[in-house]
Amino acid sequence: MTFSDEFTTITNDVRTTRPPVLAGWNICILLLFLLPTFLGAATYYVSPSGLDTNPGTLAQPFHTVARGVQAASAGDTIVLRDGIYPPNAPYGGGSATGWLLFVGKSGAPGLPITLKAEHKQQAILDCGNIANEPQTGCMGYFYMTPSPAYWVFQDLVFTRAYQVALMLNSEGAAHDIIVKGCRFDTIGRHADNSVNGMAGVYANATQYNLTFDGNTFYNIGRTSSTYSMSNDHGLYLHSKNSTVINNVFYGWIAGWGVQTAVGFSGLIANNTFADTRTEKAGQLMLWATDGAVVVRNNIFYNPPGGVGVDAYQFSAPICAVDHNLVFGGTMGTVPGCSFTNNIQANPLFVAASGNFHLQPGSGAIDAGVPVLGVATDYDGANRGQGNRFDIGAYEFPSTVISAVAAANVTSTSATITWTTSRAADSAVHYGLNGYTNATPENTTMVTRHTASLSNLTGSTTYHYNVLSRDSSGKQTTSGDFSFTTAARPPAAAAAAAITFWLSGSISSISMAPGQTFADNVTVNRVTGPPQSVVMSASGLPPGITATFFPPSCVATCTTVLILSASAGAPAGKFALTVKGSSGLATGSCGYALTIAAPVHAAAAPKASFWAWANTLPVWTRSIGLAGTSRMKVSQPAEM
Repeated sequence: MTFSDEFTTITNDVRTTRPPVLAGWNICILLLFLLPTFLGAATYYVSPSGLDTNPGTLAQPFHTVARGVQAASAGDTIVLRDGIYPPNAPYGGGSATGWLLFVGKSGAPGLPITLKAEHKQQAILDCGNIANEPQTGCMGYFYMTPSPAYWVFQDLVFTRAYQVALMLNSEGAAHDIIVKGCRFDTIGRHADNSVNGMAGVYANATQYNLTFDGNTFYNIGRTSSTYSMSNDHGLYLHSKNSTVINNVFYGWIAGWGVQTAVGFSGLIANNTFADTRTEKAGQLMLWATDGAVVVRNNIFYNPPGGVGVDAYQFSAPICAVDHNLVFGGTMGTVPGCSFTNNIQANPLFVAASGNFHLQPGSGAIDAGVPVLGVATDYDGANRGQGNRFDIGAYEFPSTVISAVAAANVTSTSATITWTTSRAADSAVHYGLNGYTNATPENTTMVTRHTASLSNLTGSTTYHYNVLSRDSSGKQTTSGDFSFTTAARPPAAAAAAAITFWLSGSISSISMAPGQTFADNVTVNRVTGPPQSVVMSASGLPPGITATFFPPSCVATCTTVLILSASAGAPAGKFALTVKGSSGLATGSCGYALTIAAPVHAAAAPKASFWAWANTLPVWTRSIGLAGTSRMKVSQPAEM
């Protein structure tokens, strides 16, 4: 078998002329790197429904990835909203049937340019080629050249590229590039005998400081070719100081999940390789003269040829293969490499066809060792949740979360439920573009959990995850879920505004204890349609009650104010206010109320007088009493 670096010919397609750089420009170049620090990093949004003439905001996004890349500078973030991004807008010398975007710009240390999906793996960079059909779409989506640096590609899907989805074949040194949370799916799926290999990512020997963390590689490589088994891989890396961690390689991969090549050095740790399709032996190939290589905490599941790691003409100053798990074969042997603490065991995947989370009893649980720089797993869960680190891309959680669901979803609220494998507390993080809200942590330790979300917006999709912390203090976080709230009921039409004023027929009222008084109060409408006005009174002294008949009326209208004074009403002068209310509109008028002092009645005549009066004749007569008062006695009509 002869291996060749088939990608060397590709550089002929890349322009090599560069403008001269004058030494006097060094300060300007430094200022350009520092400029984002002074101005603040920007976030640009791109959507399949946007326009490239838009400003790139959330409300007015760009349309193409090319426009986002064109706008971005060091420290900026380009957010791709959900949808498919076809190869319809080349950039930097790219083409719809070559590599679509040629990117040479750079971020800066601590200020990378980030290209990310708004929601994980929902932004699809689709070259558009159909498997086993002639090429109609792009060779790949990105060609990073001449010397790009400080980039992050996060949570994207690269699919249907004809050759290499992400090409790091820079004529200079591309470096400090992170590829995280992405999916490489259906790459190079055709038949031909070209020596040029097919890969999810290719990096030549001038590249360095590359990180591949938490990605998935599936269906990579040609369906038929003399070279496919040797040249078509998930990751094909010559790069120095490379970090390959928490990735999943499965399905049809014509060659190997990872092939290292001349010049490679780095760490390959906590990856899961499952049923890759190569006709050669192994799921990891170590090829030619490399730098230091460490292969640690990986799962090799049903490896082709019954060998997890294979090598060809390999040599390295340091090569350590330790704490790996193999099922359905052996780890293999590589001259010059030390093989220690590797085990043969069943990892007990949830589903070997695609769900590589571990189940209780997995041989991978607590079988690994801590690895510097690998603090979390594929899902972002913390490593070392048990007694030791686990092997493979997924850490087995100390508490298993299942049956996550949203119920009783209305326009303003929802109920989130889930179960845990052991008693734990409850919390939910939720939001529109990230988990910007959280429920209070319910510290009650249960296995069936419920949390209520309120003050939501109608007709809106919310993303959420659930969190549960067990009695040992270890917290488990679920994956991302979503629900859409119901439409908010239409608001009742607001009543038209009304203005009015009140008037009484008099402005002052005098009454004594035990008396009742009445006055007409008129509601005078000035503007607005006729509306009901409700009456009330304030400023009443003790013993005085006010009623209105009717208690409300439709303006313009009149109601009767009835005041009643009890026998014990205090004497004095009081300010009485009558008020009318209709929605937010009010009107009022006032009365000066005087309560007189109680009047004591004169003494009644003596009984002998009335007895004598009853003896008077029955006709009517008037008599004078003491010359001061008069009494009139009337005879009945019939005796």
